[in-house]
Amino acid sequence: ITVSSPNTVQLNWMKSELGNFMCYHIYLDSTRYIYRQRVSARKDTFLTFAFSPQTLNNQRYCYSLKVEDTCAQQGKLAVSHCSILLRDTSTQKYHIDLKWLSYDGWGNQLSHYELFRKDLGGNFKSIAVIDKDQLVYTDSWKCDQNYCYYVEAVHDNKIYRSRSNETCGKPLYGKPDGSAAVTLVTVLNDSFPTVFWKSNYAYNPGASYVLQKSGSGLPGTFQQVKQVKGMST
Repeated sequence: ITVSSPNTVQLNWMKSELGNFMCYHIYLDSTRYIYRQRVSARKDTFLTFAFSPQTLNNQRYCYSLKVEDTCAQQGKLAVSHCSILLRDTSTQKYHIDLKWLSYDGWGNQLSHYELFRKDLGGNFKSIAVIDKDQLVYTDSWKCDQNYCYYVEAVHDNKIYRSRSNETCGKPLYGKPDGSAAVTLVTVLNDSFPTVFWKSNYAYNPGASYVLQKSGSGLPGTFQQVKQVKGMST
């Protein structure tokens, strides 16, 4: 079972090889089994169910099925499979925490999870491969913008993949509250001036410092002379 679009869940199953096949019976597994649909064609092996995007972002869905033969006898319910429900929160500046409910149905044939992210105006790209027993991930040092995510469960055969709902959010953010504190300016060996400043580890380590100079020191007279990547000081 997989979320196939922002408002649909798709149930897939193997074609029955029963000689006197009559039909499939589809059930929603929700504290009790609720009958949903009859599928008469043996070759039909998937169904889609429509929901509002808001519903898919707040609830997971589990389905099972039975096979009926031409003698009106039904087999046992198959093992229910449950979709992945993904949510995001941010409780710490620059970080987005992602948590999801596990994919149920494959048992020990679940291989791992793969997490995908889309930046503002971009496309989804894989950002992490996650152990099957891990259901949380923190995406760190993000900017003050929306990021969208989905996670996929991957079967051992690497063919079957179940996709979660998409969730979008932005991290708590704090803009730099002032210039970095310069600690020393000196001329070494009668050469060029060397500038030292105090590092501020509260900010994104992937950011940069912008060094400016002024001959007079008056407002409006500073010009950029260097951009220093990372946390070098």
